[in-house]
Amino acid sequence: MNILFPIETQSRELDYKLLLASALAGKNGRSIHFGSFQFLDKSLPYFKNGLYVGKNIFRNDARKFKPKGYYEQKERGIDSIYYYEEGGFFFKNDELWKERLEFSCNPRVFDEHDYVFVWGERQKQVLSKIAKHPENVKNVGVVRFDLYNKYKFLYKEKGEKYQKELKDYVLINTHYGAANNHNNFTKQLHFFKYPVMNTQERIGFLTRYSDDFDNLMSMVELVLQLADKFQHINFVVRPHPSENLNFYTDVFANKSNIHVIRDGSVGEWLVGAKALIHGGCTTSFESHFMGIPVITFIKKVNAHTIYPASEIGYILNDPEKIEALVKLILDKKHPSDHGYTYSIKGDEVINNLNMPATELFLKEFETIEQSYLQNNKDGQFKSPSSLQVSKLFYKKLLFEKVYVAYNTVLNRHTKLNSLKYINNKFPGFDKEKIESLLKKIEDNTGKRVKLRFYNPHYFVIS
Repeated sequence: MNILFPIETQSRELDYKLLLASALAGKNGRSIHFGSFQFLDKSLPYFKNGLYVGKNIFRNDARKFKPKGYYEQKERGIDSIYYYEEGGFFFKNDELWKERLEFSCNPRVFDEHDYVFVWGERQKQVLSKIAKHPENVKNVGVVRFDLYNKYKFLYKEKGEKYQKELKDYVLINTHYGAANNHNNFTKQLHFFKYPVMNTQERIGFLTRYSDDFDNLMSMVELVLQLADKFQHINFVVRPHPSENLNFYTDVFANKSNIHVIRDGSVGEWLVGAKALIHGGCTTSFESHFMGIPVITFIKKVNAHTIYPASEIGYILNDPEKIEALVKLILDKKHPSDHGYTYSIKGDEVINNLNMPATELFLKEFETIEQSYLQNNKDGQFKSPSSLQVSKLFYKKLLFEKVYVAYNTVLNRHTKLNSLKYINNKFPGFDKEKIESLLKKIEDNTGKRVKLRFYNPHYFVIS
């Protein structure tokens, strides 16, 4: 049985999919194929039959654009389980939240053999209403969030290494992709179709950009103030993949206790963190499930503020109160004894607040797989050979070199920045790290799996 796990943002997706692969391996002749989603796309002609589990079926506005890759999968006998990595963190405004969900996933496309896995009951209700087969929309929760509770042992070793190097530190996760995008503002205008917007839409877009910029500057000021106040504490700033890393290295230059770092997974950094300060990102819930205090700092809240990431932890917009709260946490005092209230909302969009997700996911998957095997009459499963994989990989390397050289000569910096952004999201699989994670899972579960590592864009677990 072929199971395809496409990866787009490696730091966000790889660990929990390794956990699932370890649980799935060893039954029904399963081969779980991991690859960058682009590499798996190119590999499709060499596959026959299987299940594709991921979000990369839709690349643009799902309401308007046909998912070409989906139809290519169907030609190869591959059914889909759509599972979105950001499937609950949309906008605070209800209509915008619904619009963004439907922008990401169009269940009208899927036939009776395809499924949609969602994070919570609210997503299930919205997508079931427009799906051809509403019974195939399943609420399984967020497997990734289980990593930070039941499976946090995966991050202990590396996390303790960071802690030893930096001693006490506060983690700052930023999420200002509008104001501090890896591309320039002009490129963003064209990406969001600004030239065809009406006046009201343009004003709304510019207001959102302005608010994001204000929130970015407020966060920078807060970190600088905290770094001065707590000079014995380190502050680790981890920018979102969509952001320009250089902005932070420049704005925090020569501040010895502020470290701008994108390396490593968020789970590893959370292990030793005294607290997390954020401006509206999924790390807030990862921190919550790991038991690390969450401080939410959003100076300007609007209709596009991310929900429920804006409604968790100690929600404050006064830097002096945050400073006092950080001191309480560092002094190991209970903030609730000093007038601070810890909030948590979002159980309607994040089912993990009601129950763990991993078991639900695996249970639904087993049922879907059984149905697939019963309907698959020829019973043949094919996947790429070693030679085919090698040819695809070297072709990719050659294409990228030519692409970089060509656009460098023509000074097409926007295209080069876009490639850099893609490579930041997916730097390539590290064989040693994968082996280490699988060994930790094996030590905990007692189950051994076989790893066939081909190249930094493709490997197989069985």
